This record gives sequence, structure tokens and C-alpha cells, in this order.
Amino acid sequence: MRTEQETIRAIVDEINKGEYFSIFHAEDECECIPDENRTAIVSDLDGDDHRWYRISTSVYKLGDSFFGIRGASNLFGEEMSWEDAYVTCKAFEMQEGPSITYKKIKEV
Repeated sequence: MRTEQETIRAIVDEINKGEYFSIFHAEDECECIPDENRTAIVSDLDGDDHRWYRISTSVYKLGDSFFGIRGASNLFGEEMSWEDAYVTCKAFEMQEGPSITYKKIKEV
């Protein structure tokens, strides 16, 4: 049985060696991703809009470890297919980082 890190390394290697033209294609077709981890915990991270498509990162959690897939996540042209964007997905290991947010102080 693989450890979390070995599984994530296998996922990253498989996606980076393959030709997945959308995050959804990589998520559905990559055989190394366990079924219970096929849903992103964060989607549309670091979005970058191009004329006909959007590239972003989706983050997945496997046990206490994380991996990301960056690739095409939205098409803006009705006649386009994922292959038309000609963006192949890349995967990588990730780590959780702190986030700062702000809220209004209640007025007295």
C-alpha cells in the first residue's frame, strides 16, 4: 500500500506525463487519484483569463497532504473544445498556508 506522499507523487507524475487539456479531464481520467479525492477543496485559484479560455488551479487533499492541478478551467467560445485552447495541465505538490482576512469592527 502506498503512502500519501507516494500516491501524490504518482498523481503528479501521471498528470505531467499525460496530455490532459482541462482540469476536469485530468481529474476524471487520472487513474492514480482515489475516487474519494476527485473533488477539489479549492477551485479557480489564481485564475488567468485569456481571450477564449480561463486557466486556474484546483487543489485536492489526500489525507494530510495536498496537490494541485493547473490548466484550462473554463471556455468562453461556444464553438471551442478543450483541445482548442492547447493548454496541457500540470500537477504539483502543495502545502497549506495561512490566510489573512479582514472584517469590519462593529460600530458602538
